Amino acid sequence: MPQYPTFDLLRRAHQPAIEACTRAYPPYSDFSFVSLWCWNGDQQLAVCTLHGNLVVRFRDYFSEVPLLSFIGNRKVGETIETLLADDSHADPRTARLAYVPAELLAEADLPGDLELVEDRDNFDYVYSTESLSQMKGSAYQVPRNFVNRFTKRYSWQARVLDLSLGDNWDAALGVQRRWADAKARRGMSVSVDIAAFARLRELLGHVPLVALGLAVDGVLRGYTVNERHDGGYATNLFEHGDVDYVGIFPALKRSTAQHLAATGTAWWNHQQDSGFAGLRRSKESFRPCRYMKKVTIRRRDPTSDPPPA
Repeated sequence: MPQYPTFDLLRRAHQPAIEACTRAYPPYSDFSFVSLWCWNGDQQLAVCTLHGNLVVRFRDYFSEVPLLSFIGNRKVGETIETLLADDSHADPRTARLAYVPAELLAEADLPGDLELVEDRDNFDYVYSTESLSQMKGSAYQVPRNFVNRFTKRYSWQARVLDLSLGDNWDAALGVQRRWADAKARRGMSVSVDIAAFARLRELLGHVPLVALGLAVDGVLRGYTVNERHDGGYATNLFEHGDVDYVGIFPALKRSTAQHLAATGTAWWNHQQDSGFAGLRRSKESFRPCRYMKKVTIRRRDPTSDPPPA
């Protein structure tokens, strides 16, 4: 991987270097090689290193404005100063770094003119697989009720899916199409999601994935795909289901949590809500045990600069 200020467009060959930079830290979803690869639909995402930290040039998830971020704890203050001065910022007066893991800044010696703003929309949700697999107590009453309704209404079975098998991949695509059709009826476009899932196929057999499917009357109706990490973590990458089956998503989450817990994974990162109110309510209803917090970094009071002559 090149050193800053030279960037490379993301390639498969970058995987070992990226994982060498990130493996010492909790698995923030934005910096997973698998996530970077799958969601790089326009193939404009670029990477490099700076002082041994991983630097990523993203595009804003909605506006597509170029954004810089980094993960690492080496010369953090110098890294921030350098990246805030990068000429890729649309307006140097409002330059910012996005999706920066908050906990990696706690002990850093930072310049005094920086403003660190918690980015709640991009906090990763972390669930205890043990708690989610059991769904005990009043806190889990709503999702537990949905699972109970699903169980009473349908004859279903959860099973591990090997997506490298063509029949399983095709069945997953069928589920995805039904999920996408349901979204389209509500006026929502999921073309980016569909493209991201298609790119996952290029990584099958090369990354530690675990997929779990949920079949109703022998037909696949939902699935989750997750990446395993060191330290007892997994990250959810995809979760699709046929919404005609009421309760399928709570049943999917519980079944996946049960499998992850039984195979040594204690913590399940379910990524961010991106500020969507409905998605936030849904993620909160499954009772995260903590969040992986991220911040936006910028200069204090950038608007106080005098306007150009």
